[in-house]
Amino acid sequence: MFRLLCVSIGNPSLSVFGRSPLAAQTLHDGWLLGAEEVARQKTPTSLNRVLLLSDGNANVGLQDVDAIKSQCAQLADNEVTTSTYGLDHQFNEHLMIGMADGSRPGLLW
Repeated sequence: MFRLLCVSIGNPSLSVFGRSPLAAQTLHDGWLLGAEEVARQKTPTSLNRVLLLSDGNANVGLQDVDAIKSQCAQLADNEVTTSTYGLDHQFNEHLMIGMADGSRPGLLW
């Protein structure tokens, strides 16, 4: 079974599973909202992964790479992983790779 959850950061016209539209969110808050929803919806046979498409510039909210990476590792311990895809030619490689590595160390493509 495949279910897709879309969280749009900064686009108030989109919502998560019929919830209220999201106002402007931070990278961390948007990612965490998606990860928590995946954790709630996970099943033993599902691929429980958050795919973060971002420029990786956490300039509002939690910005500490080590703290965010630690949260990715905690979620991975609960079988919810994070994959990241950096957008733009100046995406924050340190944060995006840190999140993916925190989720599943050594799995970089």
